[in-house]
This record gives sequence, structure tokens and C-alpha cells, in this order.
Amino acid sequence: MSYSHVVIDGPVNGPGVKDASTIEPMPFSILPGPERLRFETLLANLSATFVNVSAAEVDSHIESGLKQIVEFLDLDRSGLGELSAEGLAITHSYQVPGVPPSPRVILESQFPFYAKKVHEGEVFRLPEDLPAEAVREWEFAAKTGLKSNLTIPLKVTGAVVGGIGFASFRSAREWPDELVQRLRLVGDIFTNALARKRADEALRQATQQATSLRNELAHATRLELISHLTTSIAHEVNQPLYAIASNSQTALDLLGMGDLEEVKKALEDIWADARRASEVIARIRGMVRKEEPRRSPVRLDEVIEELAPLLHREAVSKGATLQICAEAHGVSVVCDRVQMQQVLLNLLLNAVEAVSEPGVGSNEVVIRTWRNDASWVCVSVQDSGVGLTKEACERVFIPFLTTKAKGLGLGLSISRSLVEAHGGNLWATPGIERGTLFHLRLPVTSEGQP
Repeated sequence: MSYSHVVIDGPVNGPGVKDASTIEPMPFSILPGPERLRFETLLANLSATFVNVSAAEVDSHIESGLKQIVEFLDLDRSGLGELSAEGLAITHSYQVPGVPPSPRVILESQFPFYAKKVHEGEVFRLPEDLPAEAVREWEFAAKTGLKSNLTIPLKVTGAVVGGIGFASFRSAREWPDELVQRLRLVGDIFTNALARKRADEALRQATQQATSLRNELAHATRLELISHLTTSIAHEVNQPLYAIASNSQTALDLLGMGDLEEVKKALEDIWADARRASEVIARIRGMVRKEEPRRSPVRLDEVIEELAPLLHREAVSKGATLQICAEAHGVSVVCDRVQMQQVLLNLLLNAVEAVSEPGVGSNEVVIRTWRNDASWVCVSVQDSGVGLTKEACERVFIPFLTTKAKGLGLGLSISRSLVEAHGGNLWATPGIERGTLFHLRLPVTSEGQP
């Protein structure tokens, strides 16, 4: 039997087949020049289509490509199967109306001879290459009315990764070698697209795993930071609690004196102190709680103001002073509030420890914020400690490198990764006279514009 001479009506990427009475059988190898040119153009268009196709669109474009091939060659069905750990299974297919779809099963269990040929990398024609012992394949052909089938193994660097098949149910067809070679090109186009899709998916999965790991490490280092502030946290909570107790006693005394106006003021003070204690606890719970990062516009000066009470108390306990120079009032950055608190807290606690070392004359820590330009806001944390050399300023960001007896050596490494995940930069330089200067730069949101 010979291939049909398909007359195209319309563009190559959406061919229409004219009435069957106008189609004359003709071997593919002697198709007229215009028809062969159209088929070659179809292959070229298919190849070009997949150049810029995203991973999410690969599957739909493959099925569209199968449809175009089936319609152009006047076939009835085409399917593409991929090898996985479970075996060979059809993953993409197209069939004309009235033709049964490709079976979505593990082919090794249902059609062992067929699957064996694919695994061996052999082109397989039905019925020519189907032996009598291939009982299941013969039964399937008889049940569905399959007249002809061509299967071409798909390979990547010589290894079989699947197969592509073309079937006719209306009449027997020949599969000349020249056509097989053209259809092998179709398979190669689809295989390359699927390989790129798998690579993109693997990269996306690896990125998600890396992000998850970074968040886990960030939470661990955040807990470590909080552990250094237990005394300051206790003071920040106890202070309003002591005030509540004192004001409560005062209110009781005033009630006995009948001074209701003063009682009202005492109760208002109690309410304010209770709210302050609640806010402290809420901030600590927010930093300790393990949640997925949530980004939103955050005013940078508010983040620093929230940390200031704890940091001032910690600095005083170690004989240091903390100075805040905010020159970027009202500037917002899109960030996860807790993660940004963690970065600033880590930088400031490191600075406090640096000025608390023996032999340090000055013991001042300065945090400064300013607008670099319309697009960026900058934060610097400077200490007056012994300081780092230029080489050491880069080494401090290496994971697990620490000079602290109980440190994890992850604080600065995690801080840099968090800042970079927010589209910013974090680096260190030696101080002008002494100490170390840490620089943080973050993109400004539109609402942060003055």
C-alpha cells in the first residue's frame, strides 16, 4: 500500500484536509515537490516552535505537533511514550474522531513484545515486524481494527528514553525509510523539548529545596539569636508587668479614697502597660514561630524601632552604647518582616560583641539608614571594635566559619542569602579608623518614594 497524497488547504501550522475523493494514493518518496516542501516546512516550523516554548507549555505543543503530523499524513492516531522507573507509558497522544485513544498503561505489562522492541531501540512496523507469538499485540490489533503502525524509539545520547508511534485504522499503510527518517526528526524535536522540560523542572525543584533549606537554617539561626537576648526579653516583659502591679495597687488605694479620676488614669496606665507587654511577646513569638516567609511592604525604620528596646538593653548589659541615625524615614521595602529583623538583629548583636571584647577602647555601635537614590535604601552597622582585615571581611560570610565558642557559624551566611533573596546585597569593609562596617542595600518599593 502507499501513502496518501494529502492536499493542504491553509497554512502549514493548521492544515485542513480536502474531501477524501480528491486524495490519490502516492508513495511518500515520490510526492510532488510542493507537497514535500510543505512537509519539510511543517518539520521546520515544529522545530522553531519549541525554541522559545516554556516548560509549562511543552506538553500541549507536543500534542499539537502530533495532531499536525496525523492530519498532514492522513493518519488516524499518534502517541509518544516516555520511560520512567515504572516502565514505558504513553504520555502524549492525538487521535481523529472515532478512533480509540492510545492506552495509558504500562506497556511492558500489556504489550511486552512492543515494549521490548522500543527498549532495544529498533524501529518497529506493524504488521510486518509482528511475529505470531506476540499474542497480546495481535489481539489488540484485531479488537481495535488497527491496520498499520510505525514505532520509532526516542534516544538521548544513545540511550532509549521512549518511543513515538503513528497508526492507521482505516487502511493498511506503508512506512518507507525516507518517511521514517522524517518522523524520527519529529521524535527528536519532541525528545529535546521534553529533556529541556525535565531539566527546568529539576532546576525548579532544586531551587525549591534550596529555599526550603535556607528557611530552615534561617529559623535555626533566629532561635540562636533569640537565645542571646533572654535577659533583655525578660526585662522588656517584666518592666510593664511591674508597672501593672504597681498601678493596680495604686488604683485600689485610690478607690478607697474615692478619687475616681485618678483611678481612671491608673487603669489607663495598666491598659497601656499590658498592651506593651503583649506587643513584646508578640514580636518574640513572631521571630520564634516557624512559618513560610510572607513578603509585604515594610517600613525599614519601623523594623529598627521594634528591635531598639531589646538591643539597647543588650548593649547596656555589655557596656556598649547603641546609636540609631535614621535618615530614610518612611522608606518601604518589600520583604519578610521577620527575616529582615533577623538580618538586622544578627548584624547588631555581632557589633555589640565586637565592642565588648577586651582591649577595645571605644564601645560604640552605630546603625544608620539613608536613601542611596530613588531605587535603593541603604543600612550600615558600624562598630568600634578591633575590626576585620579586607580579606577577613569576605571570609566572615563563609558558612560554619565562626570565632564564637557556641556559634553555629551560619548567621552572616544566612543573612546574606536572605538579603540576596530580597534582591539586595550585604557585604563588609574595614572601618576607616578601626572596627568593621557592614553594608546592607535593598530595593525601595514605589510607596517608599518621597
